[in-house]
Amino acid sequence: MMCMSMRQYAACVALLGSCVSLAQAAPTCNNPVGEWKNQLGSTLTITAVQTSGQLLGTYISPSGTTGGVYPLVGWFANPVAGSTASSKLPAITFFGAVG
Repeated sequence: MMCMSMRQYAACVALLGSCVSLAQAAPTCNNPVGEWKNQLGSTLTITAVQTSGQLLGTYISPSGTTGGVYPLVGWFANPVAGSTASSKLPAITFFGAVG
């Protein structure tokens, strides 16, 4: 019969816990919360979407701003099911001051 010491058991639980915490869902157009990166290495992190549609987050550019973190505010409009709008795509807009 296999026996596992308490130390080995704790190490396994810690390892599994860290794997679960790393398995976060990637952001999508329908749920934009998360990290978005472009081909130039800039990172847009959306931290929250309020029920009003307001976005909150940060922007980091590796070029020209020496990696400074800038707050941003924006809006997220996602058409509801059954909408008669000509476009069914979500729209995201944001602004922030860089520099």
